[in-house]
Amino acid sequence: MSVNPSQNDPTKPYQDNYSGGSLIKPHALLVTGARVGLPNTDDDHNANGQLYLVGQTDGPDGLGCLICVINSGNALPNTMPGISGGGSSNWANGASGIAEYGDADSPMEYLFEQNLQPVLTLDVASYTAGQIVLKSAMSAAQMARVHYGMYVQTNSVDPTLATPTFSATTSQGGLTFYASIVDHVVDNTHIAVRGWAVPGSGKTGGVPDTSSLDTAWTNFGKAVVGIGSPTNTSHINWVFDYEAGQSWVRNYENEIDLINNSGQDGRVRIRGLTMTYQGNAAPSADSWALNLNTAPMPVDIHMEVGAKSVGIESNAFWFHGNAGVSNQGDTWEMMESAAFAGSAQNMRLVSWLAQDCATAGYGCVSLHQGLIVNGTTGAVSTPQAQIVYDPLLPGHTTNSTGVLGLASFGGIDFSLDGGHPTVPQGNFLVLQPSNWTESSSVAPILQAASASQLNVRDTSGNGITLNTYGLTVGGEADVGTLVSSGNVNVKNGAYFQESLTTPASSTSACIAGEFTDDQNYHYVCVQTNTWKRVALSSF
Repeated sequence: MSVNPSQNDPTKPYQDNYSGGSLIKPHALLVTGARVGLPNTDDDHNANGQLYLVGQTDGPDGLGCLICVINSGNALPNTMPGISGGGSSNWANGASGIAEYGDADSPMEYLFEQNLQPVLTLDVASYTAGQIVLKSAMSAAQMARVHYGMYVQTNSVDPTLATPTFSATTSQGGLTFYASIVDHVVDNTHIAVRGWAVPGSGKTGGVPDTSSLDTAWTNFGKAVVGIGSPTNTSHINWVFDYEAGQSWVRNYENEIDLINNSGQDGRVRIRGLTMTYQGNAAPSADSWALNLNTAPMPVDIHMEVGAKSVGIESNAFWFHGNAGVSNQGDTWEMMESAAFAGSAQNMRLVSWLAQDCATAGYGCVSLHQGLIVNGTTGAVSTPQAQIVYDPLLPGHTTNSTGVLGLASFGGIDFSLDGGHPTVPQGNFLVLQPSNWTESSSVAPILQAASASQLNVRDTSGNGITLNTYGLTVGGEADVGTLVSSGNVNVKNGAYFQESLTTPASSTSACIAGEFTDDQNYHYVCVQTNTWKRVALSSF
């Protein structure tokens, strides 16, 4: 069976040229059980139970969709598909619309969903447990329109439930009004319903009261009932129900194949899925553009990203493919997240790889995570601060496995290796200045050498060793000095211990305040290069 309606005006040339022929019009409906096979063959792909829509989109508005599905209570002329622009920018307006809108659209399927009003909005006198009592009698046409199973929404609320308030920073409040579904029309002032409940409240058994009226979701100012009024709407609701049994079905998927055989790169722009939000008000805080409620799934989002492609690009988050680095001096940004300080400076937390030397492999590659202010998303510039993992820090010629470097122009090197002269192998913290090299004589190290010993020294062993028994100032190659701006106290019956030393003469070099002892005298430097002494005696 083919249905080929005439065009709007058959008197105009070319608008009714299919009416007497066998061709299906571009916007026709074909329901067929006849043979459907390959051209020039006797193959019979019998189309029993199938619906074929065959045509070609060729213009704006309703001419631009092969399937136009519109859920609206408005008349057809007021619900034309928004194809090839809208309003003044529609191509249907001719040159003025074409100049404003850049494409001649041709979606095979166009779905339009509207904020539907009830089929009937009726004034209410009262409610009973099983009926709506209307204030005015319905007309015969209204009674004929009401049928079993229609949604019923009232503006009578349960006063024990909190009145919702709306904000872009809070979740949407719950419903508070009573609802039901139609059972049947009793007469022109009575409609039977199948009980009452507030949607989602978990409570049944209440009856709407015409004195407690909604002012949040609606505000009619009087008791009304909406017959045939949904509270939730969607363009598509797909359900796949896989039951146990004798079946060869093993897979479920929804597939979009994008095929470009033009032979010319960049000839076509592909945007697989686009969602826009428009209007003059923000949604509630519990809204989302994409919701994956798939907890049992092993993978929620599977992406095969090209090595040099961008996996996700947004103004707040960005991640790259895995091409990486291969030549000395290369950098490769892996990902970043960003937010503004005030409104002027973009604070970017960036992760990137750097090839630090010519040798191939990970031994010459460091992974950086740093703060970069402003700049271009996807581009690495000078960081304000950074953490370097397994780094080639200033002065090193190779990386050391297990190194964490906090570095920018100098740094801190936390290592697990034992490659520093005279420092026992173990965990240590290197306080490394930017001009240090492996051949330098000083590279300060803080090392927990054992459970009772902490070393603060350079790679030659010079420095301070702290342990549970004492404090040693000096080292293997030099003698250090302990300087205190306050008192040095020895308590709990302990003694201050020094090496016994005798000044060469009373004019030996010294600084006022220094003192020393030998077996016979206590010596004090009273002024520069001037010593005095007192004799020691037994007691």
